[in-house]
Amino acid sequence: MTVLVVEDLSNLAEPLQDLLEEEGHGCLTACDVEEAAWMMQTVDVDVLVLDLEVPGRGAREWLQELCLARPELARATVAISGSPAGVEEILAIRASGASLIQKPFPIQVLHDAVMDKLRKTIPSASPVVQPTGSRRLAPDEPEEH
Repeated sequence: MTVLVVEDLSNLAEPLQDLLEEEGHGCLTACDVEEAAWMMQTVDVDVLVLDLEVPGRGAREWLQELCLARPELARATVAISGSPAGVEEILAIRASGASLIQKPFPIQVLHDAVMDKLRKTIPSASPVVQPTGSRRLAPDEPEEH
């Protein structure tokens, strides 16, 4: 699974990247929306962490574009913001399926939100159906014929 963190503050992006990579996930970082959009042309991103105040092209507008172009990624987005969010912004973010976390927060809160999104992107395995009247054998139990 690959996470793309769009954050201009390395003191937030780097610890999250370290945590995710220790758990075996790929994690890329971008300083702005333009760099992130460029990366997404060549890398399949499963979860997006998007700082709504990164410099340059508007992150809020980009999230709205993702809702149309890649709705599954919009739903797998954790938006973070250092500015108080108004009701309209909160409703727009929720309508996209993204989560919103207000700064400041402990890195563990962000990590937990990313892990929740990662779990939701993993396709659920089909349950194994046993035929009626059959039973599972213990690992060392011989089959009866």
